[in-house]
Amino acid sequence: MRKRLGAIALGVFLLSLVLPALVVEQRVLLGSGSHIHTMVGAQCLALGFFLWPGWLANPLLLIAWVLGALARGRAGYLAAATVVAVLAVMSAVFAAFLLAALDDPRLVTLHVGYYVWVASTVITLIDLILTPRTRPDAPA
Repeated sequence: MRKRLGAIALGVFLLSLVLPALVVEQRVLLGSGSHIHTMVGAQCLALGFFLWPGWLANPLLLIAWVLGALARGRAGYLAAATVVAVLAVMSAVFAAFLLAALDDPRLVTLHVGYYVWVASTVITLIDLILTPRTRPDAPA
């Protein structure tokens, strides 16, 4: 079950990269006016690096996946991965509020890709919570 949830989380994350994630209104650089632009998840991943702390969910999610893969039932790794996954979920949810506060580009609406991205963080967290833990001194 755990391996399936981890694979589902990764698949859902990859799916979020090709789906439309945000609709923003950007001002025209020269002149007046603005235009509406739909960004897919991959664009958000690439450009989101400049928009902290909402983008922080991506490296946190990667760290949670790595710690979860290294855990193999060890309680310390699983606890660390779970904490990092909680932070990733919080950062992903907070990203919407951060985007709503921007002036340029102005967020028009969140699209399905954003919700799929948040779902990948939540699935990762559920996966780590459901993983059985062993005593720290027990061999893996």
